[in-house]
Amino acid sequence: MQKDQIQFLDLVERVPLTPEEKTELKRLAGAGVDKASWRKLDDMIVASLKSRRLTLRGYREALDAETRRIMTKHEDGVRAVDIKLKEDLERADEDDAERDRLWAEYYKEVYGMQEQLLDEMKQTSAILKQKAFSRVLRGGAA
Repeated sequence: MQKDQIQFLDLVERVPLTPEEKTELKRLAGAGVDKASWRKLDDMIVASLKSRRLTLRGYREALDAETRRIMTKHEDGVRAVDIKLKEDLERADEDDAERDRLWAEYYKEVYGMQEQLLDEMKQTSAILKQKAFSRVLRGGAA
């Protein structure tokens, strides 16, 4: 095997290409490595990197959209709890024990909503990352 073939095959093993693309390049190198072989490798690497960039952009856009959806839902929930607290406090008037109970209930509910928000964000992020990673491994774009 010639030095060019060894360098070419070594590089093929280290670049971010699909197994099918690597197999194709190895087959081409079997007949000898020339400028066309290097050009094909370069073209495949550039295409792969562009695909990964598109996948990353798609992941970011999907994550941003899901974050907006989740935050809007959370803010709507907190707003509803705020309104309910205000109405309940007006009804409680001067009953300090009732007002203390209402505030404790409010904090408990809001903290629960915050925990739910955090859990949903973590789950959404993990799912979207997994989908993006799977696309990259398959060599596809988002």
